[in-house]
Amino acid sequence: MKLNLKKLGINKTVEAKITNRVARNALQVAKMATASDATDDDALALDDQIGMIEAIVDFIDNVFKLTDKQVDQIWDCDFSTTQEFFGELSNAIFEAKPLSPTEAGAKK
Repeated sequence: MKLNLKKLGINKTVEAKITNRVARNALQVAKMATASDATDDDALALDDQIGMIEAIVDFIDNVFKLTDKQVDQIWDCDFSTTQEFFGELSNAIFEAKPLSPTEAGAKK
């Protein structure tokens, strides 16, 4: 699947292979976002949000194999744009799933 970082101001396109590791990491970031929304403890929610930001940047770095300079550019991007980009990237990853064995058998 071709993915690009133009939305975050980086002219880089990669042919990303959607592995179990990539899918797991995307789900972990989504889980962190849910956890920070679910807590009533403000300090804990802030810790969760800090962890989520780090996880999003790490996730983008792992998918795109960025240089240190490019990672710094991501850190300097607008938070809302970065979060929105992660959401779009996650949607692209999970919409690119192959047919299940039952779906493949039904098409024969």
